[in-house]
Amino acid sequence: FLDTAKYPTITFESKQVKKTANGVVAVGTLTIKDVSKEIELPFTINGKIKAFGGERMAAEASTQINRQDYHLTFNKMIEAGPMVGDDVKINLTVEAARPLAKPATAVAPTQKPQNQDTPVR
Repeated sequence: FLDTAKYPTITFESKQVKKTANGVVAVGTLTIKDVSKEIELPFTINGKIKAFGGERMAAEASTQINRQDYHLTFNKMIEAGPMVGDDVKINLTVEAARPLAKPATAVAPTQKPQNQDTPVR
């Protein structure tokens, strides 16, 4: 179905993030198997917190794709119809983290070296 030996990863590469009337959307390329398509991935930001020595932010996203568009064509028929539907819903929950900036430390001014030609008194 996914042929994970040949295609071990599914990727989404964001190219743009834009605000819309309904929220925020990441526009980018979704690659599954040997197919790459540009999609829009609506998401919500769940806020920022300071924890564990850093700043963290969580986001949730959801979209739907047609699996046939990505060559995911396995289909076994059963009495009630196809076992796997064409529409696949993708739900993501992600967290980003970065360390807090360290406070600047005061540096003592450096002394100018004495000129060798100046007599010492």
